[in-house]
Amino acid sequence: MLNSGHFKTRNGASASAIAQTQTASAAASGRARRTTNQPSAAQQAASTTKRARPKADSLKASYVRLIPIIEDDGTAMNIDDAHPSTRQRHQPTDTVKDPKLCCIYCHDVGSFIWRCNGKGCNIPVCISKGQGDHGCIDASQDQFTGDFKVTEDTFLCPRCHRAAGIPIIYKVQGYSVRQDFLHRNYFPLLGIFLSWSGFGSAYASNTVTASLVEHFSIDPTRLRLASRSLKAGNNRPSAMTPHFQWLANLKYEGNLLIFVNSHSDTDTGNLIVSGNAQNPVAVPIHELLSNYIGDDNLKPATQAIAAINKGSGAGPCVRGLVICCCGATGRLPESANLLKRFVQLDVFDFVLTFAGVSTIDSIVVPALNRFIENVYVFDMQIWDAMEESFGEDRHALNQSPVFISFATINTRPDGVRERVVDARVLAYSNLRDGRPWGLDIYRCWNVQCQAPAYNMIFHPHGKQLFGQRWVDTKLKYTCLQCKMTQRAIACPSWIHGARSQNYGRVWYQWPLTPAQRREIGIIQ
Repeated sequence: MLNSGHFKTRNGASASAIAQTQTASAAASGRARRTTNQPSAAQQAASTTKRARPKADSLKASYVRLIPIIEDDGTAMNIDDAHPSTRQRHQPTDTVKDPKLCCIYCHDVGSFIWRCNGKGCNIPVCISKGQGDHGCIDASQDQFTGDFKVTEDTFLCPRCHRAAGIPIIYKVQGYSVRQDFLHRNYFPLLGIFLSWSGFGSAYASNTVTASLVEHFSIDPTRLRLASRSLKAGNNRPSAMTPHFQWLANLKYEGNLLIFVNSHSDTDTGNLIVSGNAQNPVAVPIHELLSNYIGDDNLKPATQAIAAINKGSGAGPCVRGLVICCCGATGRLPESANLLKRFVQLDVFDFVLTFAGVSTIDSIVVPALNRFIENVYVFDMQIWDAMEESFGEDRHALNQSPVFISFATINTRPDGVRERVVDARVLAYSNLRDGRPWGLDIYRCWNVQCQAPAYNMIFHPHGKQLFGQRWVDTKLKYTCLQCKMTQRAIACPSWIHGARSQNYGRVWYQWPLTPAQRREIGIIQ
């Protein structure tokens, strides 16, 4: 968590003016620009006249230079070369092959792949029909009669058997081949990773990229990864153009992930892009995206995917922005509202960041990686992916609550898709640590005291409930400053128990309204 330094925008305008420009451009419509054909020899000869190079801070320049207070540390990490092992395993290619058909259970190609003939099912399952074959389902001949109990034309998956209440006539060989399975998201994925060079290690980016490379190992041409270091003079949107052109060549029928890993300014929630711990330079997220991704790259892609998601054909595709940083970016109301605007304006389908104070990557990144897997690999709904990643990881959620603004796409009976936008915080209720319902901002109800939650002792009060009703358990507290005790405190109606295998997880809309803040003791 670092303090922000002075930042000079590319045209000298204020941050608010830049934000207004960004909002207007995000709402406007446009078409993606296509690459032109290679010039002829005559055209090349005619273009040999040397032209004056525009100044670095001109809008016509190939990139816009961020002006740091001091130059970056020359020994700092360069994320562009930070994970060579991953780069060796995954080489970008412009040729995208059709997805391979793999088993819904083990995600392998198997000896044979059959599709379920159940109504509306059609899931692919790997089959073994003889000795030496691999398969989650054994459909080999009966050793006594020599007959096949099931054929490709009559095959029903285990789930369809159980739903119909009929016994399975073949042998199930997989451990998890029952009712549940993990869907696969077969859309190609473009992943852009931006990390501040001052970290010295790209642990968060390396973890996520290594996981994605492994998941797409069957179809490596359907994954394209690009990385860029956040440091002085490294903001060249033109470096991202080939990657977004790859997505354009797919007619934008693909998923997009932008992953930003940096520190945040504790007063504003802005993100560090250059400088060092003593003299950092922080900018709002929309300026960071404009300078490192580029409006000419991001705008056509997000608008084209938005159009796909509104139709009834392909998609919906997912556009996500993950900001792995300290908690001010998601904690401060102004910053959280800015992130929510990205989803409201249909620029992204979700924006995720943290809403605590400090963030320890080694604790939160495993859950963060699981969330990204759930969305981009296992095709889960965004909020379900949250509950089944951070909601199942007590260590991560106990270290920091998570803020996410997301859109749920519902399909009407006539096939038209509708977006419903929400912004929530997923938190862990820890009374012993002074966080009732995950709210470390809780205050003493004594208006003359207003002690913070860490100076209050919380306990359950009355009958303690468990299961799905655990959140209805009332609380009491004793203030260590004014010595006041308050009993029978009911859970506010705007706090909801999360769907989780473990109790203690809650969610609520974020930022809180003034009335909600008063309900938890925040008067000033």
